[in-house]
Amino acid sequence: MESKRHRITGRHGAWWRRLNIGAALCLCAAAAGAAQDHETIREAALGFLKAEAARAHEGRTEVRIGRLDSRLKLAECGQPLEAALAPG
Repeated sequence: MESKRHRITGRHGAWWRRLNIGAALCLCAAAAGAAQDHETIREAALGFLKAEAARAHEGRTEVRIGRLDSRLKLAECGQPLEAALAPG
């Protein structure tokens, strides 16, 4: 079975970048208390992006997520994180 690699560019590349940023920033509602661990945010975003890429493209897909800015302090969520596409 031949694997295919897709490079996401142009309009689709911008969409993936917005998705990545939106997923990181909109994963949960603010709650008082400790800051959300960045690794849990990355894991939620990565799982979502892998599922979306597999659904949108046939064959092998590769998803890579960079590290969040260490200065970013998001309030810890009281529920498991969920990633979703931002409207528009």
